[in-house]
Amino acid sequence: MDTTNLRYRIGELVRQHRQNRNYSQQALAAICGMNRSYVGALERGEHNVSLANLARIAAGLEISLTRLLGEAARQASQDRVEQHRERRQAQPPERVVLHREQFMMLLRECAADRPDLVAVYLERCGVNFIE
Repeated sequence: MDTTNLRYRIGELVRQHRQNRNYSQQALAAICGMNRSYVGALERGEHNVSLANLARIAAGLEISLTRLLGEAARQASQDRVEQHRERRQAQPPERVVLHREQFMMLLRECAADRPDLVAVYLERCGVNFIE
């Protein structure tokens, strides 16, 4: 998992939960026994927050640490899937055009050296094998 993205997601969730409680950064920092600038930097994703500090913040926000981490991990994972999808859509695969005879020759050569790869290829093409 991309830890930078997770760090930003944790910061966004801390900010969201803080704002939902109508706490200022200063108020949350006071509740948690932290410095306001640390809370601000955490919300901007500038710090790798320790579990101990994150537990103090979760307690100050009156949510469980597992909920906070679970939400952040889920969102970071969704971000990663979306980024992968966007990259795949942005780069369409190049098409290779072969004559049927060229394809069959390549397939025979590959089957002689690596029949397992040919089987995988054919399965991906929808060919079912009968034992």
